[in-house]
Amino acid sequence: KEALQELMDKRDLGGALEEMEKLIREGKVDEAMKKMQELAMQLDEMLEDLDQAADEADQEADPELSAKFEEFKQNLDQTVEQQAKTAERTRELRDKYRDQMKQRVAQKGAELKAELLKSTQELQKSYESLDTEQYGSRFERPRTEALQELEHLEQALKADDFDLAAESAQALTPRASDLAYHALEQRRLDERFANPPEVKKESQQLAERLRKDADKAADLEEKLKSLFPNPQQMVGPEDKKQLQELSQKQRQLEKQGEQLEQQMDEISQRAPVFNAEARSQMEQAVQKMAGATQGLEGKDARKALGEQQGALEGLRGLQRQMEQGEGGK
Repeated sequence: KEALQELMDKRDLGGALEEMEKLIREGKVDEAMKKMQELAMQLDEMLEDLDQAADEADQEADPELSAKFEEFKQNLDQTVEQQAKTAERTRELRDKYRDQMKQRVAQKGAELKAELLKSTQELQKSYESLDTEQYGSRFERPRTEALQELEHLEQALKADDFDLAAESAQALTPRASDLAYHALEQRRLDERFANPPEVKKESQQLAERLRKDADKAADLEEKLKSLFPNPQQMVGPEDKKQLQELSQKQRQLEKQGEQLEQQMDEISQRAPVFNAEARSQMEQAVQKMAGATQGLEGKDARKALGEQQGALEGLRGLQRQMEQGEGGK
């Protein structure tokens, strides 16, 4: 009870309630509804803080749980290190492959260049006009990252570096999807809280616009992928041997990822240590590891590297959460 009161005081929930009541008395219904939405979000965050405090208390009371958690952290760190080394070796083969196919891609790329640049610049204009202050901070990070990838994509296209452009397009797609998802969530919130018709109309238009932008980003990625020949046709005997070795190493890393998932399940049976985001990051990392294995077995270093980088992003995201105490102990 005291912890609950302390969290309420920390977040000034009492003051927020008083402000909302005042707005209602003054007849400022729209402002009161907005304040209610903010209060609902604060309550969700407060409950997460309480869950985290309970998790920490559980671990202190269970030495075996703490030992399992520490073992998990060490295994995670080792997997990240090994995945990074494997990705670096894959990058070396990818770079060699890129040099060989550059001439083959140049002609097809030149034919598509104007169309690809137009789509890239349309997406830049759309995301630059997105008012993240109006729609909330959750839009800020994917918007910033999307604009960075679009800048890299535009520079790569202008330099006729279609391989680098394909990498940027691949990195852009999940950011565009995140923005579309957040816009859909905003639309649902506005409907849930019965906001005024003009507000709901605006959020509906935003959701539709960002969905179209996500489709355009996916189309960019697909068109750039189509430029590249079948990698198996361009791999020599020595490179095939290296790719086979890397595929075996990557499959081992995939198994390590599955073991980490299993460790998370075992720990979670004793206490709710990992939040939904941490579990999702681990699941996605294992999926990316499996994709990297398939890429290497298919002699496609470019695809494998993209999947390896995705796996590293998920694993490192989990590491950051655990360091900050948000998904770990």
